Amino acid sequence: MNLRTALGVIVTIIVLAACSWIHLQNRELLSERLRAWPARTLSAQEEPLPPGAPDALVWELPVGHALLGTFGLGALLILLGWSVRSAKQVSKQAGVSRDRNTQRKISQSLTDGLEALLHDKPQEALTAMQQVLEHEPKHSRALLFGADALRGLGRPGEAQELRRRLLEDDPTNERALFGLADDQVALGDGQAAATTLGQLAEGTSELSRIAARRLREVELERGELDAALTAHDRHQKLRKKHGVSTREGEDEADRIRRALETRKALQDAELGRTSDAQSALKKVLSKDPGYAPARLALGQALLADGREDEALKIYQEGYERTREGAMLVAAERCFLDEPGEEGNEVERTAHALSTFRRFAQGDGPRHQAVAFLGKLYTRLEMLDDAAATFDSVRDSFPDNPTFTYYAARIAQAQGRHEEAADWFRAIVKSLAVLRLRYRCTRCEVEIDEYTDRCPGCGRFGAVTLDLGMRELHQPLPAARPVYETVGAAAGEGSDASPETTA
Repeated sequence: MNLRTALGVIVTIIVLAACSWIHLQNRELLSERLRAWPARTLSAQEEPLPPGAPDALVWELPVGHALLGTFGLGALLILLGWSVRSAKQVSKQAGVSRDRNTQRKISQSLTDGLEALLHDKPQEALTAMQQVLEHEPKHSRALLFGADALRGLGRPGEAQELRRRLLEDDPTNERALFGLADDQVALGDGQAAATTLGQLAEGTSELSRIAARRLREVELERGELDAALTAHDRHQKLRKKHGVSTREGEDEADRIRRALETRKALQDAELGRTSDAQSALKKVLSKDPGYAPARLALGQALLADGREDEALKIYQEGYERTREGAMLVAAERCFLDEPGEEGNEVERTAHALSTFRRFAQGDGPRHQAVAFLGKLYTRLEMLDDAAATFDSVRDSFPDNPTFTYYAARIAQAQGRHEEAADWFRAIVKSLAVLRLRYRCTRCEVEIDEYTDRCPGCGRFGAVTLDLGMRELHQPLPAARPVYETVGAAAGEGSDASPETTA
């Protein structure tokens, strides 16, 4: 027996004892009769009741019975109230238990769904989130993760609908807005994605900073370069606000801005605004003279204006600063794509030779420039010069099939057929015949054409010509300057006849 029960028994005994004592002390009073209402007056036609007969018109009750009835009625009301209250408590406890079980199931389904998403199992994740939504159709996390699972299954339209359901109740939900923008990108609606990200980027949170960066990428893909620059500036402002700006980050941000300005200038050039494009590119180069994409773009714009000499000078200055082989490729295309006027072939050939000799001259490593000069000698059938040039840099490009091909052609033309056959066999094994390769200096991805931005890691200005070159610590030996022709070394002229086929 616990304390509460014992107290209840004691109180009951005391109450009963008190009631017994009151009854004994007031027995006469309790035996008296109570009238519920007075007797009514008899009419003249009614006969009076005989003496001693009970008055049928009067309802009488002993005082003790009335008191017990009153106590009984009060106890009954108390018992009824207690029963109703107990029933409510039982019902409430049952509801709480049901809710607890439901919440436990919801929590388990959310955990299972999130784990499935993390293990790249979107269908399992979607099933788990649907179970949650059956109990709570507006559960925010279930709507959010369910939309992520749908996009993972390639159903961005349905994902978008789930996110809109979430945004109906919480229009400022940043995660839902960010996911909605990704859904819109997946649906090919760049304009809607830009609008959504722009709304999110107007905030000041960390996710707003990420949204500004994503907006920059979306606008870049859409070709809206002015908007991309605005988004880039917004991203930088938020980076500084959140204290994530570092020297390395500032340098990368400046590189991205230069890249966007360069692309904007190229866009202007395509639209015929060549003077604006050239001015913008020169402004970029004044900030960073070694930014290769801007220099290549400026050369391209100058060529479009027919200013070939200025373009070649830009390429030469760029190679001096950066040793970027793409400058050599651009200069080579000047002479291959624009052969010159008819009857001016000799002058054009001399111009090409002098240009590439300038590339090959000077201090510092110039193995790429020397190799390109060798290519030019080969095209002009200046085989001795070509052989000497390639021999001087052969060890720098042990794996490049393009220069192996030129070496084989030279050997074949000079009658060294066995050696030529060996070179050609090497080309067949290399699997990259006559193709220049470009490589990202950051992520090492290889691509076929030069671009100002790596398609792998997205870094601007990181793509460079890859010739399989090894850096040599000692200067390369050469019997004579590689830019000097054999005939010039012997005091004789050199016959140069342009080659009709490569």
